[in-house]
Amino acid sequence: MSPRPFVLVAALSLLAFAVPRPAAEDVPRAKELLKHFAGTWDVEMTFAGMPPSKGTETNHLLTHGLVLVTEYRAPMGPGQEFEGHGLMGFNPRTGAWTSVWADSMDPNISINEGTWSADGKTFTVEDEIDMGMGPVRMAMVTTITDADHHTFTMSDSKAAAGAAPMVKATYARRAGP
Repeated sequence: MSPRPFVLVAALSLLAFAVPRPAAEDVPRAKELLKHFAGTWDVEMTFAGMPPSKGTETNHLLTHGLVLVTEYRAPMGPGQEFEGHGLMGFNPRTGAWTSVWADSMDPNISINEGTWSADGKTFTVEDEIDMGMGPVRMAMVTTITDADHHTFTMSDSKAAAGAAPMVKATYARRAGP
């Protein structure tokens, strides 16, 4: 019998121990970060200098508290509506934050990993997006202002500091149940 299978199993076992595991404290922190977004939000959005539009975003957490499910809707003119659906969550097995997004403007499904700032106020995702002018690397940044407000911006990753974002949305938590 060849020693190859044993060597392969031994190598894979050593590799499993070498891969860093997320710290146990990451799961409670992830749940706390996601809790901010649960509920219904009134959204005012500007897109590439167009007049602002008003929409609604409804988010709920799955029962384990590690995945947020998002539904966004906003009118886009006479008889048209923009709709978007997303998932954002923390994978305790890998320690990665994953964002999934699909909407009525783009037939592609976007799947990306993102990062939180150390203070838990900013979540950043980068993705290559084609809005009809060819693919552009975009930075999508969500910043928590306070318990009832946050902003989302989408900017060209190569834009000069201080340049206006292509998309800016301000979120205010809707009062009541």
